[in-house]
Amino acid sequence: MSGKKLVICLVVLVLVLLLVLAVLAIMEINRRNTNIPDAGNGPTTTGNTPTSTVSDDPGPAYSVRVSTVYGNLYYQDQWEEFMRIEQTQEGDALTVLFLAEIKGRRIPLFSVSVGGEQGSKVGTLTDASGAVRDVYILQYSLEELSDLTESERNRLCAMQEDINYVIENLR
Repeated sequence: MSGKKLVICLVVLVLVLLLVLAVLAIMEINRRNTNIPDAGNGPTTTGNTPTSTVSDDPGPAYSVRVSTVYGNLYYQDQWEEFMRIEQTQEGDALTVLFLAEIKGRRIPLFSVSVGGEQGSKVGTLTDASGAVRDVYILQYSLEELSDLTESERNRLCAMQEDINYVIENLR
């Protein structure tokens, strides 16, 4: 009799695990299919760079769109609270600086250069008129961080690693 009970318990356990996996799969599918709208009041954009005319591109889900005169850049929205973005333009060269704001400090993480050659070439960006420009990225070293907690240092490193998200979503 105890052998039958063991088999029944195992079957119930397997069914519960399959149900949990099915719910998780459905949640992931819904997350991927959800289109988060552009965060218009998200990261601050400063400098003298006007916004892009590429407004019909919603971008990937779960991202913040950074509009530039040469097209849109996308960054993970999970860091929106801590990310600050500054744009500067000199002639045809645009630089978009991504900074982390932690404990009132603005820490440079990386910069994206369009129309200039600062850093390593990582791809191209196409503006509303169809003009294609090379994109370069310069990653900054994270210097003195001893005043930050381990959690804040880990967040800073994770934010910097999401440079790959920017690169993967060049259009």
